[in-house]
Amino acid sequence: ENDQVQKCYFWIAQKTKDQQEYPESFSARERMGSLDEGLKRVYVYYFNEDDSQGKKAATDFKVIFQNDMYAMGLAFPKTGRTHQIRVHALAHGLPLIGDKLYLESYELFQRFKDNLATQEDHQKMMVPRHALHAFGIKIKYQNHPKVFFSDLPRDFLTFIQNNFNVDEREIFARAKELAHN
Repeated sequence: ENDQVQKCYFWIAQKTKDQQEYPESFSARERMGSLDEGLKRVYVYYFNEDDSQGKKAATDFKVIFQNDMYAMGLAFPKTGRTHQIRVHALAHGLPLIGDKLYLESYELFQRFKDNLATQEDHQKMMVPRHALHAFGIKIKYQNHPKVFFSDLPRDFLTFIQNNFNVDEREIFARAKELAHN
């Protein structure tokens, strides 16, 4: 509430827009909200920043590495909306891999929820969970700002090794550098 805690999340996304290269950093300010009733209320939609629908939301993104098909980076949520990072990434053409709700469709999400997902459905996800990981947190500790980092998850590293030409140590070093800036 008073910006005393800053969170940083690591993500991996599939590029879906025609844009070949994403800038090293960008901000998402789309408003967010649910339009549906019942079971479908879990799906969060995004609206233009100046729209009257939804609630204000803000996320800053930094791209660490990218290739023709995928991008990975850090997200810094400034507000705390449901599915905020996932929806803002989607709004900018970067749905997270493994995201059963926003990478594909609500119907795909339902098949997974009901344990009816096909082998093809699993292949579309590329990883067994959405590729979003709490990577760092900055808090006041003993009256000084302190940043704490976690390791990158093994299942993400396997995907990265198979799809990016970059070393795990290089990713971690670059992520830490960008998180501090």
